[in-house]
Amino acid sequence: MSEIVGNVAWAEFPDRIYIAKTEDAEILLGDLLKIVDFYNPEREFLIRVTGALQAQSAEALATARKIMSDPNFRRVAAARGSGELFIGTLLCSFKRDSEGRKKPYIPKQLPSRHSDVLIPEYEDLKFVEDLKDLGYDLEVGILRVRGGHEIKVSLKGADLPRHVSVYAITGKGKTGFVKTLLYAIATSTGSKYGALVYDAHDEYYKTVQSGLVGLNELNLDSIHYYDLHEEGSPKIALTSISASDIMSVFPDLSSAQIDACILMNDLI
Repeated sequence: MSEIVGNVAWAEFPDRIYIAKTEDAEILLGDLLKIVDFYNPEREFLIRVTGALQAQSAEALATARKIMSDPNFRRVAAARGSGELFIGTLLCSFKRDSEGRKKPYIPKQLPSRHSDVLIPEYEDLKFVEDLKDLGYDLEVGILRVRGGHEIKVSLKGADLPRHVSVYAITGKGKTGFVKTLLYAIATSTGSKYGALVYDAHDEYYKTVQSGLVGLNELNLDSIHYYDLHEEGSPKIALTSISASDIMSVFPDLSSAQIDACILMNDLI
């Protein structure tokens, strides 16, 4: 049985799960956790911890003021506990196939109140590695999860020609992920995949920050770097750009801008 770290206090549609932490247990933001339903233990869910809060009440405010005015009251407040609640987002639920293996699917129900929250076991996450059998052939790293499990994460290389966006606030690892993805592409078996990178700030090729490794330090024959400031680097000649090229990239130009493009094209 996995370690129980909390209990579902209540759940909110569509995917907010509020978790009361077990005493002496540890829950961290970003954790992957498993929920076993209180009424039906056959129902299991996988969630990611995305937030935390402390109970907001007149009692909590009064306790804080009492601690400030009476240092001896600190021991009384500590005995009551912090009252922290953690917020989880539903990732998937599970069904078992004919061979008894867990298969993920989009949750159609919320977990019941009082359900146990646990550290997931390897079998709860193995479906991520099983995606390799479905064409997910581009390994990009290891899933961060407590419990000592190293779950390899892969993308489907055939999907790369589609639009792929990487969103996150500053400092959350966008550059590191894109660099990892480029490395996976550059080292793919048989050079099946490729990428053209416009690296305006030298974030991926060169090392611009201590502790980080640039792609140039990998010494891979499949990576070619062109510095536009060097005389011999390939460049797009201005005379090869037409007004229709600009209008195809910017389809919402005003009539005055279109006229300017045509005039500039005639002057080149």
